[in-house]
Amino acid sequence: MIREKSSLTLLDIFAVVSYEKEDDSYRLSVYSEESVPLFGPTLPNPPIFKNHQEFREFLLVKRKCTSGS
Repeated sequence: MIREKSSLTLLDIFAVVSYEKEDDSYRLSVYSEESVPLFGPTLPNPPIFKNHQEFREFLLVKRKCTSGS
């Protein structure tokens, strides 16, 4: 779970990563309260990553966006 303070407000954002053994890929689902504003980068549709390095970079950027840095 990623828990960040943004403008003195605590935001709960949950990310669920599932490994798909059949095609060596990762599926990402992100959940939050409706009050949490949308933030980038936008999840691809479908949210499946076959390139492991691309997935790693996506997660790092997504994490950085939650911290407001």
